[in-house]
Amino acid sequence: VRSKTLNTMADEQKVDPNQLLQMMQLQVASQIGEMLQKRITERCFSTCLQKMHSSIKSSEQKCIQRCTERWWEASQIIQTTLLGKADE
Repeated sequence: VRSKTLNTMADEQKVDPNQLLQMMQLQVASQIGEMLQKRITERCFSTCLQKMHSSIKSSEQKCIQRCTERWWEASQIIQTTLLGKADE
């Protein structure tokens, strides 16, 4: 299978190469977001919940909130860095 350049793909689709690149970046960002959301959920719940109960304790809620915030901040840095590299 032969790889296509952005210009070839743009010519076939009648799309500006810059628009095509922007659409691809948005798709990648969306996929990264979905992946991170899944990982955050798995990691924070497994870290913060010792065992499942009918309700989540206050301390567990705080732990999940802090964990989620840390992961979200890190993911934003990673995503910004990756998208910045794609622009170079």
